[in-house]
Amino acid sequence: MESSRRIAGVALSAADQGLVVELFDGGGRRGLGAVVGADLAAAKTLAEGMIGQDPGGWAGRWFRFRGDASASAAMGALEMAAQDLWARGLGRPLYELWGGALRRRIEAAPTAVAAADWRKAANVIAAAERPGLRLILTAPVAVNETGDFARTVDGLGLAYVVDGPFGCRTPIAWRRALSRIELVAAGLKQGALQVMLLDPAAVGGPGGFRRLAALAQAFQVAIAPACRGDLFGIDLAQALHFAAATPEATQGLHCDRGTPAEEMALPEGAGLGVDPDPAAIAGFARTRLKLGAVA
Repeated sequence: MESSRRIAGVALSAADQGLVVELFDGGGRRGLGAVVGADLAAAKTLAEGMIGQDPGGWAGRWFRFRGDASASAAMGALEMAAQDLWARGLGRPLYELWGGALRRRIEAAPTAVAAADWRKAANVIAAAERPGLRLILTAPVAVNETGDFARTVDGLGLAYVVDGPFGCRTPIAWRRALSRIELVAAGLKQGALQVMLLDPAAVGGPGGFRRLAALAQAFQVAIAPACRGDLFGIDLAQALHFAAATPEATQGLHCDRGTPAEEMALPEGAGLGVDPDPAAIAGFARTRLKLGAVA
């Protein structure tokens, strides 16, 4: 391929919120990726091997990579940025390279009530008298309370409970446990998991998302793409593209910081379709590493 399309430089910006990867090609284009929980040292080692490579050749590399969770997260951010750069070089939106848009407008997930104390949250939901809400548990339910929990939430008309225990008739959605494939497999085999809240930035980028999406398809489990919404719009854009191109993504898009509207259009433009200010990304970083030719 022509040298202007090859990866010429990498910038890694790490902070408490996560890792932002910027890949630059010889033509001055920039590809973006963002994850949480990544190992910066692993990202640097992996990024060094990308200089001079074709960004399109990195599609699917996650499946051949073996490492711990933080190293896999680093690989996911690099793979996301490579695919974004590849799509920008082709002048096409990323969802087109993932099979095309099955939906061009993405609904926001139902309103959520988040709480560590599930009893107080249940009272808030009951008082709201609005069926179809979601309950997000920020702390586990005690084992001796699971029976009371199930009886209470099953009468609330919830869309689903996020990170709830087994034993409810109300659909259970998992998010925190999705990084542990053995727990996902157990939940699917027991029929206890009905919805996956899949955050590309938290499950290892495109490769991790696709692996879990394949399990969802095999077990007929729905997906709600998710993001935190605090990584310069990169994580939201990632989730929107996956929501558009994934058949099982039928449960709306969940964003921790809320969505700008009840229904969102796909980002316009090539790649992810977002271009945050490079200076803002550099300013957010506690540690910033630059390899090769960085614009």
